[in-house]
Amino acid sequence: PGGPNLWPTFTGSITIEKGKLFQPIDGYTASLAYDTRDEKKSYVNKRVGDKLIFAEDGHNIVAIREEEVVLSTASTSKRTTIRLR
Repeated sequence: PGGPNLWPTFTGSITIEKGKLFQPIDGYTASLAYDTRDEKKSYVNKRVGDKLIFAEDGHNIVAIREEEVVLSTASTSKRTTIRLR
């Protein structure tokens, strides 16, 4: 009462079954590894907006989807899509 009403934007389909609680997916996390002869790094449960440092550069996570992660290299703004296995 007296406060603003906020409604999340949801685009997608919803299936509701009798007796089951509806729980939308708010977002994904990703666990990534960078493994070369000279450098080994692992990143666990990272989210969109997190920054990773490897290959002497910063990389921002700009999207995490069910089957891929998109990184943006800080120095060049080049985007790279990593398909998840």
